[in-house]
Amino acid sequence: MDKFTLEETRYNTDVNIVNKLKEDLDNSYEIYYKPNLNGDRPHILIMKKRIGIYIIKISDWDLRKYSYEKKENDTKKYFYEKNTHKRFRSPFDQVNSCKNNLFEFYSKKLMERKIFNKKYYGVVSCGVYFQHFKESEFKHHIPLSKFMKFNKYINVWGYDSNIVKDIKRWGEDKKYNLFDTEIYDEIFNFINPAIHLEGDGACISFDKKQKSLIESLENKKVKIKGVAGSGKSLVLA
Repeated sequence: MDKFTLEETRYNTDVNIVNKLKEDLDNSYEIYYKPNLNGDRPHILIMKKRIGIYIIKISDWDLRKYSYEKKENDTKKYFYEKNTHKRFRSPFDQVNSCKNNLFEFYSKKLMERKIFNKKYYGVVSCGVYFQHFKESEFKHHIPLSKFMKFNKYINVWGYDSNIVKDIKRWGEDKKYNLFDTEIYDEIFNFINPAIHLEGDGACISFDKKQKSLIESLENKKVKIKGVAGSGKSLVLA
């Protein structure tokens, strides 16, 4: 029998899920494996025009090792490792953080629309796939069942769950139809940045102030501030 390292097992699980989604979903679903969202790296991101975005975290957590509780000085409940009593950032926190960052940092249009219509927050859906547990085991795991009771907006799957069925159901829900072309194009261009090859463009022109900031001097630290689109990243690059 072949032996796999933990990292290989994780990778095989990722690939199996991605392949299953690609095989069973039609071409209207765009499936991205570990897209780089400016530092956020969700395992799977699915996007569908007129529907929205689905972010999926694949977790190798052994749920039996964690409790879900509110300890002294906590403002809310957290997941703690039972043996060490250390608080851990759960897979749910990670996938939800990625969703929030889409609104707060990566999509100006999503943020603007959400300010005036809270339903836009539902444009991005989240799910966590536990690769070592059956779906039927979740209800017997007290900490997880407590979490799911009050966090129904995050889908939870086990290795025997029909994840494709759930994604199809999501992809056919046109109740609000808020993910319009403007938002789709903005997110698409963010996930698929244009490749600038050498010789493709003109030389970049900097003003006097930018030129002074570009120069690298020993033991010199400068804080660069500016509004969005003012060229901060260009100067730092």
